[in-house]
Amino acid sequence: MKTRLTISLTFVCTFAAGAISSSNHCHAYPPAADQGPPPPAVHDRTTLTLSRIYQGEDFDTENTSLKWDDVDDVLLRQEPNSEDENQSKTVQIVRRPVGPSDAAGETTLLIPADPIGSVDHYEFSHDGRWLMVKTRSQRVWRHFSLAQYWIYDLNLKSWRAIAGGQAIMYATLSPDSESVAYARGGDLMIENISTGQEQTIASSDQVDTIHGTFDWVYEEELGLTKGFQFNHDGTKVAFWQTDQSGVPIQTLIDNASQRYPTLKEFAYPKVGQTNSAVRIGVHDLATDQTVWMNIDGDPRENYLAALQWIEPSEQQTDASPTEGERLMIQQLNRRQNQNRLWIADPQSGSAHVVHTETSPGWVMHQAELHRIPSLESNPSTIDYVWQSEQTGWNQLYRLSFNESLTETTLTPITRGDWDVIEIDHVDSQTARIFLTASPNNPTTRGLYSVEANSPDPQESRVSPETGGTYQYEISPSGRYAIETWSDFQTPPVKRLVNIDTYEIIETIDDNQSVREALKELKPVREEFIQLTIDDGVALDAWVMFPADVDGERVSQGSVPLLVYVYGEPAGQTVRDVYGGKGYLWNRMMVQNGIAVASIDNRGTASPRGRAFRQAVYGKIGILPPADQAAAVRRLLERFPILDSSRVGVWGWSGGGSSSLHAIFRYPDLFKTAVSVAPVSDQLDYDTIYQERYMGLIDDGREKFTEGSPITYAKNLEGSLLIIHGTADDNVHYASTQRLINELVAQGKLFEMMAYPGRSHSITEGSGTVMHLRKTMTNFLLRNLLPK
Repeated sequence: MKTRLTISLTFVCTFAAGAISSSNHCHAYPPAADQGPPPPAVHDRTTLTLSRIYQGEDFDTENTSLKWDDVDDVLLRQEPNSEDENQSKTVQIVRRPVGPSDAAGETTLLIPADPIGSVDHYEFSHDGRWLMVKTRSQRVWRHFSLAQYWIYDLNLKSWRAIAGGQAIMYATLSPDSESVAYARGGDLMIENISTGQEQTIASSDQVDTIHGTFDWVYEEELGLTKGFQFNHDGTKVAFWQTDQSGVPIQTLIDNASQRYPTLKEFAYPKVGQTNSAVRIGVHDLATDQTVWMNIDGDPRENYLAALQWIEPSEQQTDASPTEGERLMIQQLNRRQNQNRLWIADPQSGSAHVVHTETSPGWVMHQAELHRIPSLESNPSTIDYVWQSEQTGWNQLYRLSFNESLTETTLTPITRGDWDVIEIDHVDSQTARIFLTASPNNPTTRGLYSVEANSPDPQESRVSPETGGTYQYEISPSGRYAIETWSDFQTPPVKRLVNIDTYEIIETIDDNQSVREALKELKPVREEFIQLTIDDGVALDAWVMFPADVDGERVSQGSVPLLVYVYGEPAGQTVRDVYGGKGYLWNRMMVQNGIAVASIDNRGTASPRGRAFRQAVYGKIGILPPADQAAAVRRLLERFPILDSSRVGVWGWSGGGSSSLHAIFRYPDLFKTAVSVAPVSDQLDYDTIYQERYMGLIDDGREKFTEGSPITYAKNLEGSLLIIHGTADDNVHYASTQRLINELVAQGKLFEMMAYPGRSHSITEGSGTVMHLRKTMTNFLLRNLLPK
């Protein structure tokens, strides 16, 4: 029996979720869950309170859920369940054509809600006959990936449960619309839609071997969830196999759910420990045979971080699927300073390296490679868009290789001293690329386009020339997009736009009521600034003050300061984007007379070039705290109204670690700290994340010790509050318990709040978020405001 796997699949965690960073960690403000009783009526609309922020509705933003059809410029929207003329509940899916065909107007598909109930996700088959629905989803680690799936026959108007109604993971319709593949209990299965006949693609009797999904660390740090892909005609399935044997087991103790403790176990490799062995196979559905890809290197000392089938070219016919029968596989070495791109033959398993990307610090794999047409000067090559930091900036390149894999070239598409942050859309026929960048201001985001097949590709801005952050979901044709814009103090505005002409077709969500509620609040002064520290490096920051700080009533050195920090490579806090409830909490603290600021030190995921981001290599917990302390001193000098004797700091996850560093290592500067879910000892964290940024333990254990807050616990002088969820599968509660022991041994007094059974986000359970924010707020007000 696969008992360990079953246990691991029942334990869950959620997080707040780019191309420059891994961006998978919970940095700042987790989503609110059920917060218990409703708040009292609001009489003073100029003032923020915790209940108004976390329990009220004044600041709840609209976010209409829309998605593009996979093929056509058609927007799909699910409406709330309704009743038809027979009082039977129905699911409504609205199809809206966009563009020249939009005169046809919306059409609504009505589907009986019985027996599925609510719909968590839906998709149509390629031939339009089937609708697959995901329902009754359960969290597994970060994602709601364990669920029931149902197929609705749009011709016969009938439902059928996939896998007999069992909970399965990542059900995927085949390209030929005949089958559904899914993972179940560590096995990878495929089921014929019409007959319900099930076939095993891959399975094992070994408890530690799983197919089509991943272990904890691959999912968390490489962003891998569904571990299988159909080829272009649905005749083969490529998949990952993960052998967790030999990986140390992390055990979490649940003392609260039942009368007696229960244990939850899962494989979790910490720094220097054994990783899972991962390999990739291709299963031929016709022959029922699997071929394993021959990728060189110890599978426990390398990571198979991405795979995809090479897409058939436009000229290729179904009778000649040569290119479609190859795989691209990205392999990171354990140190993660090398990414090798392999081309593998699924018939024989043979594989060849066509490109190797290296870096003095680390390289990131690319989750998806986009094919573009070959150049007229070399029409026989296979060309993809590749991202590289080889010039010191993240830029786009044309990666070309020939059919025989004997020649590879890398040619720039974009150039300059600025970073491509994300690829938003690539037109596989015209080679037009849409990308997110911010060439002049790392705190903002905008959309740009470039014609990759132009003799001299030049980027042009698509978004309006304003500040703030623009985000896009682009239609299949690349002509239209759902655009979302916000800035630091303005809630999101969602629009449907023509990005060829930049014409606003329709405003979908304007959040006008939230904007009006914000205008009614007591004003605050908000600034984006740069702080130049001792070695001449300018660090981006934002700061919020009470609005009257320039007035005569505010004396010098009278305003306490609270610094919000993350500080590690997986995030950026200084962004001109609306922060939701986190932003409102900051404004509430300002209304209480406390200035709030945040600073991006070197090593954060800011689009300021590789040298800025990778300055932290080997120095996590060393350089960032020094940068933060130096920048705070400059902030105090720049704004004399700030009280240098009342400086507090708080952060979550990596920011929790940074908060501990601040108060332990700079006790003359930071007098108060709140540390939520911190990594107190780097050796307690996982291999992929910690080794990516610090190197291997064979390089020297001392740097991990030097970068760990627990090393400096003896220096605590100020007021410290530690908060942690006891069911945190990411940053384990055991690490905080060791810190507690060290503080006790050193005779240091502190405050502690443990949330039983809560994960890294500390959102589970009625009233949790409200209670956590009350605990934080009361502690900070008590320690930062005058007695």
